[in-house]
Amino acid sequence: MASDPAPTSTTAVGRLVGTLVLLHMAGALMLPYILLNQVVRSSDFLESAARNPGYLRAPALLFLFGAAVTLGISIAAYPVLRQSSRRLALCSLALGVANLPLQVVESGMVLSMLSLGQQYAQAGAADGAMLQVVAAAAYGARRWAHYTQLVTVVSWIFVLFAALWRAGLIPRVLAVAGLVTCALQITGVPLRALLGYPIVTEMAMPLGPAYAGLGLWLIVKGFSGHTSRRSA
Repeated sequence: MASDPAPTSTTAVGRLVGTLVLLHMAGALMLPYILLNQVVRSSDFLESAARNPGYLRAPALLFLFGAAVTLGISIAAYPVLRQSSRRLALCSLALGVANLPLQVVESGMVLSMLSLGQQYAQAGAADGAMLQVVAAAAYGARRWAHYTQLVTVVSWIFVLFAALWRAGLIPRVLAVAGLVTCALQITGVPLRALLGYPIVTEMAMPLGPAYAGLGLWLIVKGFSGHTSRRSA
């Protein structure tokens, strides 16, 4: 049986996890989409992509950064979380690993849209019309890659809330808020999209405050409430 990490060590790790949660929220779940939407919501996103390449390159890099952060959180928290629930700790780690290739695919799709925009800027009228058709397909492919990745990363957040609650590291009200808002986000956005229904953006919005609250709580408290009970 593994011994519990020292209290000072677990507190520091908890604060690190809290900091990474806030970095993940700002740098991977907010900023890249703010930048990306400047292009993809344009009336002609091929022209916009050619004029604003940074709005596509930066999100592609931030998506990879987010994937690395989620995996880093799972790895950092694993030694503490496994002492209360090995299954939840392993599930968090597995979802963090699964999220990485999905995010790589989405980043590749975003950069493909940039390449199409650059080719469009240099093309004549005939080639430009063809590229418009290709771009529409690339845009759709990126959306499906995004929704698939979104299911994975929000499921990872759900498991993180559950594991921290099971370990006695966050208050019940924060855990319930996190679990409920994750379920709302998955149901309202990626699941509806994958089933062919219009997404409900409002169902995704409550997750932001809950996730930010988790990060702030852990920065203040760390893993100071760590319990030593074990389960399968």
